[in-house]
Amino acid sequence: MRGLTLDRVGRYARGQAEDLAVRLRVIPYRPHVRADAARWDEEHASDVAATEYAPLVELARYSILSGWVRWLGPGVTVLDLGCGDGILRERLAGTGLRSYLGMDFAPAAIERARRFEDDHTSFAVGELPESPSAPYDVVICNENLECVPDPARYLDRVVEQVRPGGHLLVSLWRHPGDVALHRLLDERFQLVDAVAARNLTSFRSRRWRLSCHRRI
Repeated sequence: MRGLTLDRVGRYARGQAEDLAVRLRVIPYRPHVRADAARWDEEHASDVAATEYAPLVELARYSILSGWVRWLGPGVTVLDLGCGDGILRERLAGTGLRSYLGMDFAPAAIERARRFEDDHTSFAVGELPESPSAPYDVVICNENLECVPDPARYLDRVVEQVRPGGHLLVSLWRHPGDVALHRLLDERFQLVDAVAARNLTSFRSRRWRLSCHRRI
């Protein structure tokens, strides 16, 4: 038991040291979660992802994202990157979206999300639209930036998906180096609002930082 406790303390200390080094730009940011399409596909196919992301402890971050969409008004076009099983789309019911496209690189997730498709809603497998007919009013990066191998390059591509004056909404799980990701966001967009969310009843004390940015 003592060895296990020391191991946990060691891992925590290493994580804190890495976080500080990334914040000080001593070392570059590295993805906290490996972008493994096969792994995510397996989790979505086996209901693991639905169990992980749908419970009450996740409600806060979904509520903040959907609240921002409602604040931006009806009639907006939305691109939801990392949409998973469509949990956020379900929570956007009644917001009067003009159109919604949800994308995820896990085919099993998209297959499950298709239950929400209608005349204004569609889902597709992939990372980003290859050639959008028009930029979107609202682009959402929902817990996907920490998986991207090169977040700076990825965000440069995301900028092209947001119309000038449009908004980027981001939810990021707090982890070593997440401040570096928010720095990349602030370099490309104007910060409009930011919220810290924490679930106090979760065993793992889940924490997020969410932000609403505008493309100038």
